[in-house]
Amino acid sequence: MAEATGLLSDLSSCAGVVVAPKMDAPLSHVEFVPLTPTRALVVIVTEGGSVENRVIELPSGMTAVSLVEATNYLNARIVGRSLEEARAEVQAELDHHNAELDALTQRVVEAGLATWAGDSEGGTLIVRGQAQLLEDVTAIEDLERIRQLFSALETKEALIRMLDLTGAAEG
Repeated sequence: MAEATGLLSDLSSCAGVVVAPKMDAPLSHVEFVPLTPTRALVVIVTEGGSVENRVIELPSGMTAVSLVEATNYLNARIVGRSLEEARAEVQAELDHHNAELDALTQRVVEAGLATWAGDSEGGTLIVRGQAQLLEDVTAIEDLERIRQLFSALETKEALIRMLDLTGAAEG
């Protein structure tokens, strides 16, 4: 790009400006590198070997460990996909987890083992009848799966925010 800018400047006897488009090629690697507590460098490597760096503002609560986990999670899934395709896959997993969580929550509420405080969208799931849980192994497994799904949803929602920020960030 620097050479093209120089040639353009020489030919026109004016200042040369070259603007490179953002990559939308299949990826081979993504890395989130913390710069400050609120900013990170995203290094994107395509299958063709091109490298693009973008700086993003991190979602609140994102730690250096979370960035490593996001890097590992994405690199296990992005090979051969564009950034938007990787985002769509994570969104599909998030939607699947939401549907599973809804079904499990409905089951434990119908069994009388839990209730919603507030509305089911933003409310809190309150577990009651703990003594009944000891008799019903399936309910214990359902509640454990609900806990796991809440954790996975939180992680994937943060990952979706980071992918959105990466897509919108300047290269």
